[in-house]
Amino acid sequence: MPRFYSLLSFAALLAFSQSRPINDALLDEYDYIIVGGGASGLTVADRLTEDADVTVLVLEAGPADQNEEWIRVPFFMGNSPNPPAGSLSSHVQYDWNLGTEPQTYLDGATRHYPLGRGVGGGTLINGMLWNRGNVGDYDDWETLGNEGWGWEGMLPYFKRSESFTADYSAEDANLYQIQSNPDMHGTQAGGVSVSYQQYYYNGTASFYDGLNELGIPTEGDPSAGTTAGASFLPMTIDATTKTRSDARTAHHQPHIGRDNLYLSTGQFVTLRCGRGQGREGALPNVRVRGVEYATDSSAPRRTITARRDVILAAGAVHTPKLLQHSGIGDSDLLSSFNITTTINLPGVGNNYQDHFMIATNNAYQSTTYDRPLGYGNTTRDEANRAEFNNEHSGPWTAGPPNGVAFPSLSNMAGANFTAILNAAQNQGSGQYLQADLDETVVAGYERQKQLLVDALGNANRSQFEVLNDNTGHFTYSVMKPLGRGQIRIRSDDPFDTPIIDPRYGSNPVDLSYLVEAMRFNYRLMGTDALRDLQPSEKYPTEETMHNDDALMQLVKEAIFTEYHPTGTTSMLPLELGGVVDSNLKVYGTQNLKIVDSGVMPLIPAAHLQACVYGVAEKAADLIKAANRS
Repeated sequence: MPRFYSLLSFAALLAFSQSRPINDALLDEYDYIIVGGGASGLTVADRLTEDADVTVLVLEAGPADQNEEWIRVPFFMGNSPNPPAGSLSSHVQYDWNLGTEPQTYLDGATRHYPLGRGVGGGTLINGMLWNRGNVGDYDDWETLGNEGWGWEGMLPYFKRSESFTADYSAEDANLYQIQSNPDMHGTQAGGVSVSYQQYYYNGTASFYDGLNELGIPTEGDPSAGTTAGASFLPMTIDATTKTRSDARTAHHQPHIGRDNLYLSTGQFVTLRCGRGQGREGALPNVRVRGVEYATDSSAPRRTITARRDVILAAGAVHTPKLLQHSGIGDSDLLSSFNITTTINLPGVGNNYQDHFMIATNNAYQSTTYDRPLGYGNTTRDEANRAEFNNEHSGPWTAGPPNGVAFPSLSNMAGANFTAILNAAQNQGSGQYLQADLDETVVAGYERQKQLLVDALGNANRSQFEVLNDNTGHFTYSVMKPLGRGQIRIRSDDPFDTPIIDPRYGSNPVDLSYLVEAMRFNYRLMGTDALRDLQPSEKYPTEETMHNDDALMQLVKEAIFTEYHPTGTTSMLPLELGGVVDSNLKVYGTQNLKIVDSGVMPLIPAAHLQACVYGVAEKAADLIKAANRS
């Protein structure tokens, strides 16, 4: 039996022994069919099956994890220290291992594109950091036509989504400027576990001191929606065992004894759409009868019927792909693959947003600070393993990135702030969008752009993330990009990989953000606090910092994803390129819902897992209410 089970309570083991096994024999019909077993899908399945009279099937394309040490122990951050030969990713079988199209606005190269694949989705392999973003991030959703989706409407669901424990000492709070406001958190059982590591690197204190020297404050609870600066983030780790708390351990494992909850893995899905019954304005009023699924292209396909709703939770990359293969999307795209258009929705796959980032390397040379050490020293590894398993403390309770800041543009850009803001304000209508976009998608972007410019000029709104790994390496991410990408099907084969084109750098202002981030990094390395750690000059070099063309070229070559795709099935009015309404129902359908990050019309300035869990909690209530009426 894997070591992890030694950490489970007797009650959990008893439930496990009485559970319905994953991939148990399936029924022919369910009340709800959920496609995707990640954070959103498992959360919604959990909440719907609280009603014992409701049956739910979750279909997941990936496997269930085997409680691998490198999944459960936070230190590894979902990366196998010894991946099998030939593995494309250190996430091994829990990664889709996709790639982007050549990024023609950068250096013409493709980018590796990791995405979580398995029961738990991205929560199996993410960095576990937990924050929600700014009040304005959600109020902007409401401004775009989504009543009830502002901060006040979302806060109860954010709180429901977590079981928060402020398990840090007063000494650590003082040293590492940790703050939490109990009014902002949920503490009841039933959500994902959120707590703090039991090991801190002293380089984090130096990082915060350096930021403070540059005028960036360290204050406030990062989940309160009001901070634009530095803050110490909690993680999705169990408060007792300090193991990773993911969507499977939070929302499936505790409920595997429910007779009404079914989960099948390794399944690829398309929709079974019936004929329209009347019309919804200019669109048909289609009822989705259920799904068709199979394990691969050579396997027999099976159909299952949904009595109530089909709920898509496959993520911002795979949900639009599934819709397009099922005849829901831009009719021109579908006809190019001889796919019959069931509903012409040009917004499907468009409005793609991501936090993209660059990394710096100024490795510390000082021996006076606590350096995060890798895996591979047998004596050290066994000591750390024993401390983790027996005491639930030590370096294995923490990943190296445990100091974070979310500064505004004015914090970062200094003298260039006004020039960048003006450049964003003065762009023409759809100037940097793709030329062939439907007019509704362009109209939606124009509404978004004004909100983005307003946020850009607000000193209380985050435009960057700075992530510190305590070795002198930092990543700088753009939180509110102006550019937009696209997700499209590659062929008419539902087993084929999607075309992922983030179009990084298509809007030149996005590149200017990261140029300013490089300049900021140079200033940060020069602060008294970080000079004491003796940062080396590696990347970027001083010579590069004084050459604008070289700095821009460096940025173009260095950009990669922060793994936060959103927006591709946006919750917007139909005339603004929307795909779902504010009840998360796909336009032109009676019973097709989407509950994943694709519905976010504007990406929040946060690590997205807290945002996704919150959306899923609200989605579950909306789905229940719609089926009571």
